[in-house]
Amino acid sequence: MTAAQAIDTKQWLADHAQLKAAMAAGYANLDSLKAGRRLDLAAWDRRTLEALEQARSDREAKQALEALLQAFGDGHLRLLPPAPAALSVEKARPTEPAPQSCSDLGYRKARMRAPALADLDAYTPLGSADDALFPAGVLRLDAERQLGVIRIAAFGEDAYLALCERQLPAPKPCDRACATEVWKGVGRELSEALARQVAALQARQVAALLIDLTGNGGGTEWVETAARIVAGPQLASPRLGFVRHPHWVKRLETRLEALRADLERPDLAEPLRALLISAQTQVQAALNQARQPCDRSGIWQGEAACESLASAELFTTGHLAVRPSLDLQGLRSARSLFSPPYAPEPEIGFRGRLAVLVDRRTASAAEQFAAMLKDGAGALLLGERTLGAGCGYTAGGIQTVLSHSGLRLRMPDCARLRKDGSNEVLGVAPDLTLPAQRFDALQTALTAWLSESR
Repeated sequence: MTAAQAIDTKQWLADHAQLKAAMAAGYANLDSLKAGRRLDLAAWDRRTLEALEQARSDREAKQALEALLQAFGDGHLRLLPPAPAALSVEKARPTEPAPQSCSDLGYRKARMRAPALADLDAYTPLGSADDALFPAGVLRLDAERQLGVIRIAAFGEDAYLALCERQLPAPKPCDRACATEVWKGVGRELSEALARQVAALQARQVAALLIDLTGNGGGTEWVETAARIVAGPQLASPRLGFVRHPHWVKRLETRLEALRADLERPDLAEPLRALLISAQTQVQAALNQARQPCDRSGIWQGEAACESLASAELFTTGHLAVRPSLDLQGLRSARSLFSPPYAPEPEIGFRGRLAVLVDRRTASAAEQFAAMLKDGAGALLLGERTLGAGCGYTAGGIQTVLSHSGLRLRMPDCARLRKDGSNEVLGVAPDLTLPAQRFDALQTALTAWLSESR
């Protein structure tokens, strides 16, 4: 597909219709963003049709579809290039994997900088070896009180190249199992380093702990572990909304099958059996919702439509929002019951007041962290409304290949729901709005906040 090719407008219009139908049926954030950002879908539909009719090249037609997706402001809603041609059997199945470095595996070095408030005279760096991963320090607010500060630059294991190189010091053949072990090793080291920083600040008897998430664009499920390290092991995970779609029907059927298999075991203790029966009821209710027919064909014309997003008792960690006291090892359904990314998670939890600093570049998993601490631990949020990136994808998400162009539409199939039921994709609003780089105003606000708690 090149700009020089003659454009087939009829085919592009068919791709546009296919894209709209796929989004109506499977895009988890469509209704939330339509209402929250006051999107006039009918107007955008007309605008896109006009742009396609006027397009003089395939490139311009593609740009028209991309403009439609950009109107939603959802970084997880993407139009990907056509899939590459399949490799030959000989190329696809080499006899031995080629040597790979951490860079080959996708690791990079996150941009590290000192946390907010570090330029103030009353700030003292912690000075530990873990500052290289999570810069931390203490800000003296007055004669009696100190504030602990930790900066988390990214929540993805792949942002910490140096830790990968400890696991894989030299390039070597590294298949999927090897890459998974490296990933887990990096995650464990991140968890331990963050736990040590929290414990060190706790030992300094700081009155409160501020987590600086400015510029943090997100990451992976490691955010669940990080949030519990900061706020305590019983911090609840957010509820998970899911689309009424075959993608989730398949996922929930698989979970139900695992639960039924576990319930057939004769050696189950009664507390564990009761937990499995409760989970089975939850997943059956979710499956019933996922299977429920939902005609949304008129939504692009401004007509009323049924909700595509369902919400049962499911959470980002599975069927349980907090870590269970029961031992789940050996169960087929263990990961769907409660699945923290790293187990056992360090049991720390700061014993004091919590605050989180966010800005308009705080996104995705970083928004989940801020929302979890706000909703589950009463943390004070300061700064600016976050970007609004939302949940993203489960099991690869939902992908639709447009028949004419071969472009691949990738859509979020889930939504993280706040304590008040709102969709995190709308952004996380601070309790106190102030420019993130106004450190003097930030110090004043934090001092006043702590004074109110006396």
